[in-house]
Amino acid sequence: MKDLTFDDRIVVVSGLGMFTPLGRNANEVCDAVLDGKSSIAPSVNIDPGQLVSLTSEFHNEDTLGLPESLTRCTDRGVWFAVKALDEAMANAGLAPADLDTARTAVVVGTSHSGIQHSEKILKASSEGRIQDIRSNDFYAALTDHVSSIVCERLGLTGIKVTISSACSSSNTAIGYGRDLLLTGQADRVIVIGTDTLSETIAAGFNSLKVMSKAPAAPFSNPSGISLGEGAGVLILESLDTLRASARADRCRGEVLGYALSSDAFHQTSVDDNGEGIQAAITRAIANAGITAADVDYISAHGTGTDSNDVPESIAVACLFGNQVKIASVKSSVGHTLGASGVIELIISLVCAERGYYAPNNHFIGVREGCAELDYVHGPQAPAQINTILCNNYGFGGNNSSMVLAREAGRFAKQPALRRKVFVSAYSNYTVHSETQRDWAERIGAGVSLACNDEVRATYVGKTAAPDGDKSSQRRSSPSIQFAVQAMEKAITGFGLQTVVAEKRYETGLVSGLLHGAQKAVEKYIFSVYEDGLRYARSILFPLTTLNAAAGEVSIKFGIKGFNTTLCGPIGAMKFAYDAVRLGHQERMFDLSSDELTPLVLDLCERFGVLGKFSAAQMSTGFYLNDGASVTVLESEDGIAKRGGMKLAEVLSFRAAQEGAGHRLNGDGAVLAATAIGALDECGMRPQDVDLVIAVGQGMQAFLDNERNALNKIFAGMLPAMTSAAMHVGYSPTAIFPQMMNLATAILCGAAWREADQSGAVWTPGALKNANGIARILVLFTSVTFEQCAAVLGKVHA
Repeated sequence: MKDLTFDDRIVVVSGLGMFTPLGRNANEVCDAVLDGKSSIAPSVNIDPGQLVSLTSEFHNEDTLGLPESLTRCTDRGVWFAVKALDEAMANAGLAPADLDTARTAVVVGTSHSGIQHSEKILKASSEGRIQDIRSNDFYAALTDHVSSIVCERLGLTGIKVTISSACSSSNTAIGYGRDLLLTGQADRVIVIGTDTLSETIAAGFNSLKVMSKAPAAPFSNPSGISLGEGAGVLILESLDTLRASARADRCRGEVLGYALSSDAFHQTSVDDNGEGIQAAITRAIANAGITAADVDYISAHGTGTDSNDVPESIAVACLFGNQVKIASVKSSVGHTLGASGVIELIISLVCAERGYYAPNNHFIGVREGCAELDYVHGPQAPAQINTILCNNYGFGGNNSSMVLAREAGRFAKQPALRRKVFVSAYSNYTVHSETQRDWAERIGAGVSLACNDEVRATYVGKTAAPDGDKSSQRRSSPSIQFAVQAMEKAITGFGLQTVVAEKRYETGLVSGLLHGAQKAVEKYIFSVYEDGLRYARSILFPLTTLNAAAGEVSIKFGIKGFNTTLCGPIGAMKFAYDAVRLGHQERMFDLSSDELTPLVLDLCERFGVLGKFSAAQMSTGFYLNDGASVTVLESEDGIAKRGGMKLAEVLSFRAAQEGAGHRLNGDGAVLAATAIGALDECGMRPQDVDLVIAVGQGMQAFLDNERNALNKIFAGMLPAMTSAAMHVGYSPTAIFPQMMNLATAILCGAAWREADQSGAVWTPGALKNANGIARILVLFTSVTFEQCAAVLGKVHA
């Protein structure tokens, strides 16, 4: 395998921008914060007759001076991001023409972007107006809508990632942006944190009884949260890139390192003793190559609630005593949810550049239960502030810590590891095949597991009765139950019980989802509209975040390492792959899970994306199924230490997209280039591929894209091909891990069926054995138009 560029590059912030109700740019916001001002006030958008709430928000009727061509078809999270991006680009001294479109990545962190269009869709459905729902509404409701629109506006075709792990989202996005630069996968990364408020979100936090009756006062009194919205944007580059472009003066600071952890404790509350928080901080400091004594200021998560502030302050006291300045700027801008990491880092950094610590406004004394720390409030003298630790925590026990130093290159670099990555376990769970053997046997027998017109009503949303006492899973959405079942099978089927039971931080979990717990989301939003904002169901609200499944799974199995959720299966698998090869984790569980509801199927029917069965043939379109898949990626050392097996080696993994928003032109150029790049990375030529696993079904543009890509890659000399979707149907996120798992099974000797490509979509053909199959190319295009190529190789004894 060719060496990858895991070098000693210094990753720096070259530009920043911010757009919040407190200020329309970074300087305005920081002026207000240092003056002790706040934008938290009675909501202008929520009917006070239904719910009295203090928020930091824009008026819903304010289109922020953006063109109607943008505002009529996008969610407000996009609007905020576009405004902040304009400032960040100018601040970095960049114009769109300066961007290498294939080498500029976009990493978005958001919790609820798209929520207002989700509300619109569900409200129309509840009122019997499904005909009023447009395809733009459907795409604008997707959490990854922001990244798609940004790539379209800038014409970017490189890596596109959306991280949605509740309130830790954009802090993690900063760290992952650094990883993409360290591994040479991008030359520039645009990191965006954005989120928007809505009445159902406010109702949900109110149902948890955490809303404050006064502007938030983190670590002080009274306790309670003040919700906010807005966006922050960072431009990340290497210091060498800045110097080469005569822009070294644009360096605002170095991103030193980051780490994640999971509490594995509760969906909405932090671990009482702050153990998970301490783990994230300790590992972030180690990843940054510094010590606790080097930290000058801590930007705390500090939501204002007892369930956060008490354990967070205790964790900080355990690691730092009271020797470091700490504050939470949520007292000024409110809790901006998934955007909080980027927004709070920008405020902390700009204040530090001015010689001041970003303060904890509204502070009147330490709240009972909180540790006595050096909280920043009131008048302060100018200071030299270099190293900033940013902490953010989210629902599901997702903890994220990141370290930035204003003086780039001050600390010695930690070597960036380049490790081999193997598949060491896998499982697939569908309502049609509840055991791994059943799944494999049905594929070998050529049996279709897709939901056709006759069985769809029977199987949609069906869940198998869980084994043992899993009452919490019974109350959850089907996708969470599927996820638990798939995890159970991967763990018990491949001897991972001891590793998981030890609850060590070397084992992590990433989930790749599009809609999450759809049934719970629908029930929650319908309940808000039917019963009123005051009566939102607190048991359902935590399940509306995309990371609900990962949270439930980590709690169930005690997984305490890296834990995050990405929009879509490609980003999640890529994140797991990078986390292992960079040495962040010894092993990562990659989990994808889908559930179909009658509403989802009705919308798919309305937009003409469902495939149709007939006596003669299967039409174009997707033959949908629900279920879950797990793929475990692990280092060679990790496998050896636990006595596991290397089932297959992931030789390379590349991802890209067309930069065309919610469109696919079908020429196959991006998918072909991605595949050729993946083959080149591991020293292979197209003729070295023994088998291709592709999708073989979908709308005509997807079929054209795949067919044209194959012809471009192999110049008409196609190798053997097969498909997982032609057997198990198409699960929008679980299908890609199923393809990786099928490749692994074949490399381990499983029989497979060659695809019959004579019809509109692929169907099972002749049975083949695995003799001579040593290198498999997996090609996939997601329904959100990301495209990827993975090369898997046989492990020789």
